[in-house]
Amino acid sequence: MVRTSRALGAVAALLVWQSVFAATEPVHAQARIYVNTTQDLPPDDSHCLPGKVCTLRAAVEKAESFSGGAVITACYDPAVVANAAPCRGPGAQPLKADDPGYDSATNKWVLRLRPAALPFDLTENGTTIDFRLGVDPWSSPADAHFVVEASGGTHQFAFKVESHDNQIAGIEIRGEYAESAILLQDDFFGTGAVNNTIGPGNIFADISSGNGIKIKDAASVGNKVIGNWCGITGDGSTLAPVAEDCVFVLDDTAQNTIGGPTEADRNVFAASRLGVGVKIQGPGTRNITVEGNWFGVDATGERSGDLRSGILVVSGAFRTRIADNLVASSANDGIVVFDASGETTIEGNAVGVAADGTACLGNGAHGIALQHGPQDAVVKRNVVRCNRAGGILIAGASSRNNQLSENRISANGGGAINIVQGANSNLRPPSITSHDSLHIAGATCAGCVVEVFSDPNGQADHFEGRVVADGTSGTWRFSPSGAFAHRTLTTTATDGKTTSELSAFVIQSGATPTPARPTPTPEPGKTGVPLFVSILHLPWAGHGAWQAP
Repeated sequence: MVRTSRALGAVAALLVWQSVFAATEPVHAQARIYVNTTQDLPPDDSHCLPGKVCTLRAAVEKAESFSGGAVITACYDPAVVANAAPCRGPGAQPLKADDPGYDSATNKWVLRLRPAALPFDLTENGTTIDFRLGVDPWSSPADAHFVVEASGGTHQFAFKVESHDNQIAGIEIRGEYAESAILLQDDFFGTGAVNNTIGPGNIFADISSGNGIKIKDAASVGNKVIGNWCGITGDGSTLAPVAEDCVFVLDDTAQNTIGGPTEADRNVFAASRLGVGVKIQGPGTRNITVEGNWFGVDATGERSGDLRSGILVVSGAFRTRIADNLVASSANDGIVVFDASGETTIEGNAVGVAADGTACLGNGAHGIALQHGPQDAVVKRNVVRCNRAGGILIAGASSRNNQLSENRISANGGGAINIVQGANSNLRPPSITSHDSLHIAGATCAGCVVEVFSDPNGQADHFEGRVVADGTSGTWRFSPSGAFAHRTLTTTATDGKTTSELSAFVIQSGATPTPARPTPTPEPGKTGVPLFVSILHLPWAGHGAWQAP
């Protein structure tokens, strides 16, 4: 709520600042408040007046009192930060090297939260906390110079957001939190956290307990998490794990987005001790999009991180969309959907490879796994390579109506597609009755769609095309527009929404059989899960995240 003790003088000063910046900076046409110390002092009415001490806590208080919010940032002494942007505004002062929180080893200013201090609360609409504005040009989270750190086990969160249209950007957050570094949730009046943006430019690193970001409650909708790093720091190559999940979405929240279609939207989820990159949980949690992110790698996309899994959908979350992500080198399954989680779409992801799309960074178990209850999932146009236990797993009789289409699956240990324990209604793959360099033919369920694949090692690296089987006899025949890409051929059948395993592969007439496919070797330090049986009985630890056995 708005605090009644705020001074009218502070508001008057902010009104002057607003009139200055409205004309020159249309993107941030609000008052701008410059934090000039890392001290976490109790707010005082004189704080953040021109020429006075301005703490982050006081800046948030002032911004919350201002109609339409304000922009909170810092400018830096150019003798310390070479690309520092100038201070702009009456009496604004930079953060300097003589500040008590300055760390010369990292060139960062560290605000250490007072013991038992409340989080920075965004309870009014429209506050922007953006420390990127002090650096020109800003290139990535590596340019973050302002740090918020908690210790002593007395802090639930660093930031709590319970209102609309706020932003937190350009901050590194470290330390110990009972729940999460940033929380977005419903407020006492039920208005929820709506249309907020976390990022770009935040770093969640060296978090010894708690999650990075938690989004919860039915009224919290339309929020975005973009352009952040989790579990890495420095230039983006130094692993600094969070304790639990990088992002945890739960309790009926809806229509939130992690990542996006552009490179600037990309989050890099590199390392966690007990958790995953993104966890989506609960039967009322719905319409969550996870798009364009990197999981299990550092900011180069080429070196391994350390996650239990990349993405976990669990406990009946509904209509999750997982698209165009890179998911690599996790200890267990790369993407995993558990329980009665319905209508999940997994599309266009690269699972088990580095950012170049070629180098193997396989996950320790399957690339993609649907286990014990997912229904009506669509898994299509993914590249699934180099994963230790197999490409795609669908397990459990309650896992039904799950469709696979046009996935490129190759070089996985344990097989390309494993459908077990009565999953997908035990739909049988097609039989192949004839084949040569010009065609492949066989029989399957009447009217089923047959997809044809070729691969150098008996998996499904290249999608050749599809054909619909005869509606009465189930016979089918497929001819490629040119030559098959590889001499080893295989097929799947799809009856409505349900897809089979791959058929037994065949070698085109006259071709030499290819040697048995190799089992990918885990990255150094990764134990992996060599047997499918082990995956189904992984021990659970902490907030539903698992550890490798």
